Amino acid sequence: MSETLLSHPILPPAEKLHEKETAEGVFIVYKSPLFGHLLTHDQQVIVSEQDGFFYHEMMAHPALFTHPQPKKVAIIGHDTGIATEVLKHPTVQTLTLTTPSTGFPELCARYFPEFHVQDQRMIYQPGDIATWPHNNVNELFDIIILTQPANFALCYQRLLHTTGLLVLPLSITWPYQENWPAIQDHMQQAECKEWQLLHFPQPSHPTGWRFVIIASKAGYFKRIREKDVFNRNFITCYYNFDVHKAALALPEFIKKIL
Repeated sequence: MSETLLSHPILPPAEKLHEKETAEGVFIVYKSPLFGHLLTHDQQVIVSEQDGFFYHEMMAHPALFTHPQPKKVAIIGHDTGIATEVLKHPTVQTLTLTTPSTGFPELCARYFPEFHVQDQRMIYQPGDIATWPHNNVNELFDIIILTQPANFALCYQRLLHTTGLLVLPLSITWPYQENWPAIQDHMQQAECKEWQLLHFPQPSHPTGWRFVIIASKAGYFKRIREKDVFNRNFITCYYNFDVHKAALALPEFIKKIL
């Protein structure tokens, strides 16, 4: 395995099943005794078979249960199972998925079939995620989920409805506190009126913890649709109402940084 993976404190040695070099970088699928199939991009873990649900559910359900009635959703970047969670919501009428045409969907369908979904509400638009926001400025979405670096400011300012929400995972991990001021600057430059920071565990991720930002176009956040969370007609493995509230509670050291 790569030096990055070998240095991960909890990842055991794994068997390499597939390697694909693309214009974006190198994708490798491993078979891990602890996490099952494990997908990396340039030596960084993207998703694992055993704990991917932490990431997928928290990238989807907090925003979808905060928005009053999410109908049009877009995922910009690689989808490793988030679409499956989004499409569980009956209010969603269309889900636009734009991802680089590098064979990534086929890779996920082969090694992570439980995260692969086909639904008539999906609109698949392969292409360059850097230019996609520029080519779709006349289309408005209720929720945009960015899974890869893209033009955050343009997506936030031009592609969201006035009540829209934008979801963005942070690549930083909690020990690197010097990166937090840069995140605040980034949000201010995008003229983001209000944003929330979610945090939750994911064992295969470096340090075992992830951070996600939800930015509100309206400048305020509606209350979580508590009744809808409790009355949902689908099963989740991690997400529930209490988890949602707990993910918004910030430890003191992060409060001091922010």
